Amino acid sequence: MRKWNAYPGFNVHRLDPKQENHKEVAFAETWMEENNHGMGKQLVEYLIEGCSFRDEQVVATIIQWLGSDAGQGFLKKVEEKINKK
Repeated sequence: MRKWNAYPGFNVHRLDPKQENHKEVAFAETWMEENNHGMGKQLVEYLIEGCSFRDEQVVATIIQWLGSDAGQGFLKKVEEKINKK
């Protein structure tokens, strides 16, 4: 297993390849890769001043959720609103 600078979300068990939720895994892995830039500061630290370990886990969980079926439905609704304007 890879080592990341970023912390995974609360539902790390859903990242098992046997789960067959490839989009969710892609969202979670991409978030962790983006945080593995070696600059010593997580992306979330630019958004939340003084963020805690729990803050990082919450953000990682939400990013991972965007790849789930429910998250994809949410993104589809957002895209539809954007396209209406």
